[in-house]
This record gives sequence, C-alpha cells and structure tokens, in this order.
Amino acid sequence: ALRLATGARGDDGVSTLQALAGGAASDSVHHACAAAVALGRIEDAVQLYLRSELFPDALLLARLRLPARHPLVTHIYEQWAKDLKRRGNHDQAAACYLAIGQLSSALASLEELLP
Repeated sequence: ALRLATGARGDDGVSTLQALAGGAASDSVHHACAAAVALGRIEDAVQLYLRSELFPDALLLARLRLPARHPLVTHIYEQWAKDLKRRGNHDQAAACYLAIGQLSSALASLEELLP
C-alpha cells in the first residue's frame, strides 16, 4: 500500500510520507521513515526528518545510508546549525559548521558568544 501511495501520485513521496506520519507524533515520523527506508527511499526519509526538525535523526540516517560527500549531509548540518543559532546554542552551531568545513560561519557563531 505504501509503494502505491508514494509512487502513483507522481509527487516526490515526501508529502505522502509526511501525511502518513501525521505531522505531530515523533513515533509516526519514525515509522514513516522506516517505511521509506524499507522501500529504498533514503533521501525521502531524510527529508521527512528535516521537515519534522529531527536533525539528529536526519543526520544519522544520511551518514549511515548516503555517500560521505552527499550534498544532503551538508544541507542537514546547515539547517541544524541555523536551528541551533535560533535557539541560542551558538557553540553547537559552530560545531555543525566546522563539520562541513565552513570555518567563517563557525567563527561568526562563536563571536556571537562574546559580550
């Protein structure tokens, strides 16, 4: 049923998986992502985690199942860093930027900690 739901509509599958996840409960997101992974739709599962702002889960899945230099890995780190900065966790945001080699962004995040 999930294969039909994600393939027959002609969409990218992420919106269908998100609808199946219900949009609220974390467990539902994990179940929808597990279904996507079972179907071999790793990028869709990662995107669903990103839309749900589950950045550690998105990063873990991407690092385990995608090539090391996949652009989605960089995108996850960037989005996570932005979220961390928004929440005032500038040191952790700097760590995300350092992980993808964005030294100037990391320095800018750390400078925001200075009085």
